[in-house]
Amino acid sequence: MSLKLRLYVYAVIALALVALVSLGLPTDLSSVRAIAVYAAMAILFEALAIKAPFASVTVSVGFVPTLAAALAYGPLVGLWVGVLGSLNWHSLRGGKPLYRNAFNAAQAGLAGAAAGWVWQRSWAGGAVLLTAESIASMVLAFLVYFVVNAVLPLTAVAIQRGRSLLEIYRPLIGWALPTYFATAPLAALIALLYTSAGYIAVVLFLLPLLLARMSLQLYRDTRRGYIETVQALADAIDAKDTYTGGHSARVSFYARELGRKLGWQQERLEQLTFMALLHDIGKIGIKDQLLNKPGRYNDDEKLTVNNHASLGADIIGRSTPLRVIANYVRHHHEHYNGKGYPNGLQGEDIPEGARIIAVADCFDAITSVRTYTTARPVHAALEELRRCSGTQFDPQVVRAMEELMRERGEVAAAVQEVAAAKASVLASLQNE
Repeated sequence: MSLKLRLYVYAVIALALVALVSLGLPTDLSSVRAIAVYAAMAILFEALAIKAPFASVTVSVGFVPTLAAALAYGPLVGLWVGVLGSLNWHSLRGGKPLYRNAFNAAQAGLAGAAAGWVWQRSWAGGAVLLTAESIASMVLAFLVYFVVNAVLPLTAVAIQRGRSLLEIYRPLIGWALPTYFATAPLAALIALLYTSAGYIAVVLFLLPLLLARMSLQLYRDTRRGYIETVQALADAIDAKDTYTGGHSARVSFYARELGRKLGWQQERLEQLTFMALLHDIGKIGIKDQLLNKPGRYNDDEKLTVNNHASLGADIIGRSTPLRVIANYVRHHHEHYNGKGYPNGLQGEDIPEGARIIAVADCFDAITSVRTYTTARPVHAALEELRRCSGTQFDPQVVRAMEELMRERGEVAAAVQEVAAAKASVLASLQNE
């Protein structure tokens, strides 16, 4: 860890210790029993956490027992259930460093304590009832829990990667937010039924929580299968050209990062990533002898090769989820001045996704080994993009690429090295 990250991690742990000392130990048997029951449920669901698609985080419904405990008993029990409930079998076996376990426990405990504190001091005054004031108070407690539980760990990731919190959090919005607000009401129901039926009601909620977890896994598996299918198609494209192995993966990475620089949100970023991976899929219909021909193409050969953009869009258009963005592929060889192909579109008439892929495609072509040229350095690629800015490429996208290379030079160096080695994939960059 860097010094900055180390200080942040230890500050969060220290803050949780201060909260534990300030709130103290539970003094009544009811609170002790609640901590044991709710923490056991949280540990169970943390052990069943699943990895989110398209992100390096895990998601579980283990927060529901912590939130329910905070609503039923307040900040003290919410804090202890959060701390204890954050443990899982992997952590107990020593699967993570001690400081990471401590940090995870601290952030979960602080989230539970914050939600309980807000709940007790809001309009409902801690009374779990079906009234407008109580419901509004619950929603506020939900929001506080979510913000604390998300911001604390993601800030650590942002510090580690040297990026903004919003940039780190944005890819998770489409996955984490719906999951949280779909399952958070279960915490309110558990707390509400506990007041009338006791722990029997709490235990009965194990089944719906398990069903919620199964739904998350089904969605995750469906998304993973979709992504793996797209990746397999991209690998098939690259396999046709032995001199550009990994080209689709690299263009996809560049396009995704450019989309982020230009303010694209999660759903559009995923679409852009998929289209960039498949931007050359039309080359499947071109003979290998022509595709791998050394030297320049004659006019007829050039016409055949240029048709790959339209052919690729037609292939992608047969898939319902991808049909609406197939034009990213069809028009990624259009020129900003209207002199490209296949339709001679100009300026803003070219889909923005196609303009992004065009810059990413050219940048990788310059920095990669080809049949007709050797790899050139990053600064040479940027000079070429600047030279063609406003004629072949969108000036705004070119500026975004320049900023990306300035801010993340280590990525550019890694891409250049892998390209020179003719590696087939950039798995580490794709899964960053």
